[in-house]
Amino acid sequence: MTGSTFLGVPGLFNGRTAKVAWGQTSANLMDNILLYREHLNPEKTHYAVDGKWLELNFGPCPYTARGQVIEYKGEHFSLKWAGNDNAVLDSYFDLQDALMNAKNWDDFLAQAYLSDYKSMPVNLVTAFSDGKIGYNLVASVYKESVGNQILDGT
Repeated sequence: MTGSTFLGVPGLFNGRTAKVAWGQTSANLMDNILLYREHLNPEKTHYAVDGKWLELNFGPCPYTARGQVIEYKGEHFSLKWAGNDNAVLDSYFDLQDALMNAKNWDDFLAQAYLSDYKSMPVNLVTAFSDGKIGYNLVASVYKESVGNQILDGT
């Protein structure tokens, strides 16, 4: 097995084994970002969702279940991005594992769970020693995608 990756990332972003070669690029054409207007309490410790006040999480910055909260011109917003989803790394590494261990195209499809992929969109090109080649646009797209609109967080 040989290939390349990013510093600190396990798995091979682009690579080959005796059975398969693959390459990936970012596919930023997908609508996988949602912007929400958040309604915070006066103390800025809770945010409203479905008529309930949920506690803001605090780390280096405040964040909701959707993402980091920023303040702009007196209003608060959060950004939900497929790359911040908790399932992202597991899903992406499952894809990498399937590539590195596949014996043929059918074996790759059986391992990859492409329909369950929940990560950043990627263009995936594969070539297998059995002669099959393929291209997949693998992505998570939110059901509530609305184009260039700000969604009400409540």
